[in-house]
Amino acid sequence: RRATRTLSDMVAKKKAPAPMPAPVVKKSPVMVMVTAALSLVLIVILGSADVLVWSLMWAGFYCLVAQVLQAVVEYPRERLLGYPRWSYYLSIAHQGGSLFIISLVILAAQWGREGWLDAAWGPEHTWEMQVHASIVGAMFKDYWFYGRDFELAFLCHHIMAIAGCSMCTSVPLGVGIVTLNAIQSECVSVFYNVKVIFDSKLARLGFLITMPMSNVLGLYLAYRFANLGVPIQWHATYTLLAIGLTAIRCGGWVLDWMPKSSS
Repeated sequence: RRATRTLSDMVAKKKAPAPMPAPVVKKSPVMVMVTAALSLVLIVILGSADVLVWSLMWAGFYCLVAQVLQAVVEYPRERLLGYPRWSYYLSIAHQGGSLFIISLVILAAQWGREGWLDAAWGPEHTWEMQVHASIVGAMFKDYWFYGRDFELAFLCHHIMAIAGCSMCTSVPLGVGIVTLNAIQSECVSVFYNVKVIFDSKLARLGFLITMPMSNVLGLYLAYRFANLGVPIQWHATYTLLAIGLTAIRCGGWVLDWMPKSSS
């Protein structure tokens, strides 16, 4: 009998790796619904109805991409750090895909021009608005797909990011500064998702190097925005949001680094 192996025996050895258990603490759907409703209010108050519409359209787009990824990604239901594998590919599609392409379009449009960083919003800044709307849409997509698995830190991160991006679409000056800050903060997060998926030394090194650099640049751009001469309610709110988001990102970076370094 040992010499005669069935096909099912051979396939069994090539099974998907055992999925990680779901988070022990489940968040109440009510909490997520309240947070999502508050986010909608913040978009309308700090941004505009146009930002809300575009953000919801981006959320719908990412929901469609999610369906495709669940069909093509290998072991899509395997949980990595409490979230399905496909969700990390979806984040990469946003950060390293659509947002990166929009950034290239902005770069091509502004190449050789001066004053973009400090400029006021105008009709020529269509793609800049799409940067913030796409990020907000990506956050709303998270509410829909994994709201019950959300940790409190992620909820705080998302509501602050939504508030910040919405406010950025209404600032009196500094369109380029706030847009650049949003791009670099979001795109650098692609290194985190790559690290989680592949868990290689190179991926970890990329995350450990780029995240602190992004945090320092983010605080610098917040400082530069505060010195543009905009009213205090603008630069004070933006600075507080930048500090809060940086604190969450630094906390995640430290938590990721410490267990590995001690092993």
